[in-house]
Amino acid sequence: MSVDVSQLRAFASDLERAPAKVIREVPKVVKRGANNVKRTMQADFRESRSFGHIARTISYDVTVDAGGVEAEIGPDKSRGGGASLAHIAYWGGARGGGGTVEDPLGALAIEVPEFENALGKLLEDVL
Repeated sequence: MSVDVSQLRAFASDLERAPAKVIREVPKVVKRGANNVKRTMQADFRESRSFGHIARTISYDVTVDAGGVEAEIGPDKSRGGGASLAHIAYWGGARGGGGTVEDPLGALAIEVPEFENALGKLLEDVL
């Protein structure tokens, strides 16, 4: 009696290649998500009469290491443009004022479903 295991062998071969593809593609998904969050944060700042100039200082950095992939998104003080006042724009000052720009967690919350879908699609494509 013989059994055709050719599909099983092909699947095993796909699984062997999967980690390399995931390692290569996940940073791209994180960068795309970070860019989307950045654009939302910029739009939030542009809506502010007092803090609109901070929009051009929003940037992101993606770090890839053995622990995974992470993105840091927010106002960059090295770009000038009042980035050092972003905390007042978000949460207000000790003496009042500010607090008129959407909390950055809102931008992240908007992106989470799209990010999860992109990761899910990547895993579907790999497996």
